[in-house]
Amino acid sequence: MLRCHRNNTTTSNYIDVGRRLRAELLEADCPPQLPQMVKLCDELTAEYLYLHYANTKVHIRECDFWACDDRMLRGHVKAMADRRLLKVLQGAQALDIPIHYLKTDRTTVYAGDQLRWCHETAATPVMDFRRHDQGTDYFLHLRLGQRMVEQPCDHGLVVLTFAPGLFVLDGEICTLDESLSAQLLLPFVEKSKVAIPRRMENDYFRRFILKQVSKVEIWTDGFDIDDAGEPLQPQMAVETAINGDRLLTLQMRYGTAAYPPDGREVGRVVLREREDGGFQFIRFRRDTQREQAVVRTVEATGARLSDNGSIAFATTSMMVEWLRRYAPMLREGGVEVVQPSDNAYYIGPLSVEQSESWQGDWLQTQVTIVLDGGRLRIPFAELRDTILRGEQEYMLPTGERLLIPEEWLARYAPLVLAAVTTGKGFMRHRSQLVGKAAEANVRQELPSGEVALPHRLQATLRPYQRVGYEWLWHHLQAGLGCCLSDEMGLGKTIQAIALLLKYKEATKVHKRKPAAGFLFTEEEMSGEAPRPDVECTADLPFRTSLVVAPASVVHNWRNELARFAPTLSTCVYVGNVGERALLRRSLMKWDVVVTTYRTLANDIEMLAGEEWGIAVYDESQAFKNALSRTHEAVVGVRALFHLALSGTPVENNLGELWGLMNVLNPSLLGTLRHFRRSFVHPIARRWEEDRVTLLRQMVKPFFLKRTKWEVLDDLPERQDEVVVCPMTDAQGRQYAEELSRARNEWMAAEGSAAHKEFMMMAALQRLRKIANGEGKMAVVFDHLEQLRGTSHKVLLFSEYVTFLDKVAEEMENRGWTYEMLTGQTTERERVIGRFQTDMQCQFFLISLKAGGLGLNLVEADYVFLLDPWWNLSAEEQAISRSHRIGQRRPVFVYRFVSERTLEEQILTLQQRKQSLIDSVMPFILLPNTTSSSPHSGRRNSRPGRDVSS
Repeated sequence: MLRCHRNNTTTSNYIDVGRRLRAELLEADCPPQLPQMVKLCDELTAEYLYLHYANTKVHIRECDFWACDDRMLRGHVKAMADRRLLKVLQGAQALDIPIHYLKTDRTTVYAGDQLRWCHETAATPVMDFRRHDQGTDYFLHLRLGQRMVEQPCDHGLVVLTFAPGLFVLDGEICTLDESLSAQLLLPFVEKSKVAIPRRMENDYFRRFILKQVSKVEIWTDGFDIDDAGEPLQPQMAVETAINGDRLLTLQMRYGTAAYPPDGREVGRVVLREREDGGFQFIRFRRDTQREQAVVRTVEATGARLSDNGSIAFATTSMMVEWLRRYAPMLREGGVEVVQPSDNAYYIGPLSVEQSESWQGDWLQTQVTIVLDGGRLRIPFAELRDTILRGEQEYMLPTGERLLIPEEWLARYAPLVLAAVTTGKGFMRHRSQLVGKAAEANVRQELPSGEVALPHRLQATLRPYQRVGYEWLWHHLQAGLGCCLSDEMGLGKTIQAIALLLKYKEATKVHKRKPAAGFLFTEEEMSGEAPRPDVECTADLPFRTSLVVAPASVVHNWRNELARFAPTLSTCVYVGNVGERALLRRSLMKWDVVVTTYRTLANDIEMLAGEEWGIAVYDESQAFKNALSRTHEAVVGVRALFHLALSGTPVENNLGELWGLMNVLNPSLLGTLRHFRRSFVHPIARRWEEDRVTLLRQMVKPFFLKRTKWEVLDDLPERQDEVVVCPMTDAQGRQYAEELSRARNEWMAAEGSAAHKEFMMMAALQRLRKIANGEGKMAVVFDHLEQLRGTSHKVLLFSEYVTFLDKVAEEMENRGWTYEMLTGQTTERERVIGRFQTDMQCQFFLISLKAGGLGLNLVEADYVFLLDPWWNLSAEEQAISRSHRIGQRRPVFVYRFVSERTLEEQILTLQQRKQSLIDSVMPFILLPNTTSSSPHSGRRNSRPGRDVSS
C-alpha cells in the first residue's frame, strides 16, 4: 500500500513508505519494479531533497531550505519531484498497488478510500470571468468528457503534480491537458472563486490570465473575447546552427507570430482596454489541419523534421541543392522559402548551354549559364576568377549568390584551369584536350600501326626503344611536343637519332636548293637523294634540326650521329665569337646542328630568326628555371617539333614542369602566373586532389617513361645503403659553434628577404663543409681499404671539389692510383679513357656538375655518394653512370651522411620533394633499389619502390 500525504512545508504531495513496510518489500519475493519504486520514494523525502539540492552554506538548517523564496530553486526541486512521483504512481497502477491520500499524518486510512484512476480523457479547464462594479470574479470549471465539474473544491480537489498535470477529483486520479500546468488549479483547491478587485484587474489579467486564455475555453460576462482569423503563412527559414550546420526551419506564421510545427501553443491572445474602462481579449487560433498538411508536404520530399521543425545539412551546397530541387513543390504547398536579405542564394531553375567549334588548332568552347527560365544568362567565363580563388559562390547581378554545383566544378575544371579566356568563351589548343576530346584528337592526329625504321639507321633497336621511336614519330606528325624521360642508360639518344633520320627520309618536300653554279644538291652528288623505296609519307617540310645539349655531351652527340646515322650531315656549333659567326653563314645547309645551352643563350638573337625542323633538348632540366636566361633562349627557338630528353624532367617543384611544358607545348599550362595560382599554390598548401588529378591528366600524354626494371631482363641487381658517419669531437664542436653563430646572425640580421636568404644559404654551405670532415673521411677510407687491391672499381661523387681534393690528397699519401673529373678538367676524354682501360686506376673522383650527365662508366660497380644532394634525381643520375645498359655486375651504392647534422635532414627533404613530383607525375618514377644487409657500423637505406607495378 502506498500512502500519499501532504507535506506542509511545500506545495507538493509526496509518498511516504514506512521503514518496516520498505524492509518487507525488499526482503519478500516481489516484482523487480518494486525496489526501483522504493528508491524513488526515498528520493521524495524532505530529508533527501534537502541533502541533495540545498546549498548548506546558505541553508544551514532544513527548515531554512523549505522556507527560502528562491523561485528558480523551488521550481527545479518541484519539477524533479513531480517526475519521480509520476513514475511511482504509474508503477503502482501497473502492479495494482492501492494508493491512498492522507491530508495529515493523523488521517485515518480506510480500505475503501483508495484512489482510482480516471478513465476519461484529459480534463479541460474552463475559465469563467464575471465582471461587476467592484471588479471581476474568476471561477474555474473542469470538463471531464461529457461531465462538467463547476466547483472543483466541492469534489475533493488535490493537486499532485504540475507538469505533467495530475490531480485528484472525487477520489480519482485525473490528468490535465499536456499543454497546461496544474498550477492553474491551485487557487481552487479550497475555494470556488478568486475575487479580483478593480484596481488589480489589469495586472492580474496581463500576468496570469493572458498566458492561459489562448489555450482554454473562456466564459465571459462583462467583457468581450474576439476570435480574429489571421491566415497561415508557412515559411522555411534559412539559418545556421551553433555547430555550423545549415538549417531549414519550418515556421507556422500568423501575422507577426511564428510557431514550430509541433508547438503546444494553440494561438495567442492580445488584451486591449476599451474606452469605457472595460477589457477586450483578441484571440488568434492556429489552423492545425492546415499545418498538418504543410508538414506532410515537407516530409513528402523525403526529409524528416526535427523536434523544433528543422532540417539539418552538413554543407551549404547540400542545402541549396535540396532547395533547388524541392522549392517548386514547397511553393505549390504554400510554403515560402525565406533567406537573409544580405546572404540569399539563388534557388531557381538552373542549366547550362554549351557549343564548340574548331578554329585551326584551337577549340572554341562557349558555355552559358541559364537562370530563371532564360531571363538571365551568364557566360561561364565570368565564374573563372571565382573558381580559381577556390570559392564556390558567385554574386549574380540580382544580388543573389549562385552556388556553383559540384558537378559543374568537376565537369568544367579542365576548361577553367587550362583554357584561355576569350571574350565570353574559352579556347584550348588541341594539346590541352583530355578525356574523350583527347581521344578524338589522337585518332585524328596520331596514326596507328607500326612505323617503319629509317632505312639508313646503323643500329638495332631494342623492343622498348622501337616503341619509343614510334611514340616520338606520332607526336612529330601531330605537332605535339613531348618528353622522352626513360631512365638513364636506356638509350634516349639512339631513339632521338632514329627520329631525326626518319624525319629526313620521310619528308615529301626537300627544300634544300643546289649551291650556286651547280645543277645538283649536295645529297644528290653524294648519292644520298631520297630513294624510291623510302616511304615519303610525312606531310612536313624538311628543315635543319637542332640539338641542344650540355657542353659535356656535345661531342658524344657528334660521335653517336656519325656512328648510327652517317647519312645525316652534322655541324657542331660551338667555339669563339668569330668561329660561330663563320658557321652561321651556312648553318642551315646541314641536316643537324648540335650546340650547347650556353651558346644558344649567347646567340639566340641571331638564331631566333631561323626555322628548324626538330629541336631536341638533351638533359632538358637545364632550362627548368622559367626565369633563367637559358629558358628564355630555348623559348625563342622556332621549330616544327620540340623534343625533350631527360630522365629527371622535374627535380624539385612543379614550377619546373611549367618551364618544360612552356617549351614543348606553350599553350598547355597557360601563363606562369595562372599555373601558380591554379595548380602550384593549391597543391602545395592544401594538397587538393582534384587539382593533382587534373594536372596529371593534362601532362601525361606528353611523357614517356620506362624504367630499367620494366624493359631490361639482364640488368644487374643494385643495392643501396646509407652509411652514418660519427663526427670526431673536434668536428662536433666546430659544427655546434657554426650552427650557433648562424642562428645568432639570422636573428640579428636586418634587410630584405633576399639578403636573409643569402645569409641562410651561406650558413648551410659552411655547415655542409664541416660535415665533410675528419669523421666522414675516416669512414670513407675504411670502406675503400676493403676494396683496395680487388677487381672492383669505385666512383666517388661529391658536390664539393674541395672535399674531392682532400680525398685525392689522402690517396696520394697512400700511393693509390686514381683519376679526377671536375669542371676545371681540360683533358676530359683522356681522364675518362684512363679510368675505363687502366686496371690499376681503381678510383674515379667526380664532381656533381662535371660527371652527373653523359658518362658511361660501367667498368665501375661501386658508387660512393660522399655527401647528399638536395634532390634525389641528381643522385640517381650519378648512380646511372654505372648502373645502366652494359653493366654485368651487381652495383653497390653507398650514401655517406654525417651523424646529427643537416645531412640527415636532406634525406628527408629528398623524399618530400619526390612525393610531390610523384603525385602529379606518377609515370616519372625513380628506379627500384634493394637494401643490403648492413655491415658493422652501417645503416640500411630506405627501401625502394617496385615501379614495374
